[in-house]
Amino acid sequence: MEINPAGMSATSSQIQARLESAQFQSMLGQLRVAAGKAENAEKTGAVAKTDAAKEASYQKLVKVSRDFESIFLGYMLKTMRDTVPKGGLLDSSNEQEIFTSMHDEELAKSLSQAGGIGLGRMMVEQLKKSI
Repeated sequence: MEINPAGMSATSSQIQARLESAQFQSMLGQLRVAAGKAENAEKTGAVAKTDAAKEASYQKLVKVSRDFESIFLGYMLKTMRDTVPKGGLLDSSNEQEIFTSMHDEELAKSLSQAGGIGLGRMMVEQLKKSI
């Protein structure tokens, strides 16, 4: 258990949830900034994008969308795991919780790379119009 500056205690799972939420917000902000830059450049006509520049922008959009979906899936897996009652054959330990958290994170990345739940694809389809 850790003590924050306000003197309130926070568990490691609460701290991790805050970190994941911050990562989620950061990734969403990056998507908004990328879409906004593309839209502003298109509106002002200041940048005449070549096919190579458009392809690079599209690839970056795909990567950010996939990363966003990975974070979303990781948060979903963590939330789902939190609903399962603790107990069973083995005692729950801090090490086991860390391993499970790391496993969920890697599983989310793998799911996202394999196509995920379609969230990344929908984001790409919606945002590629602004490239």
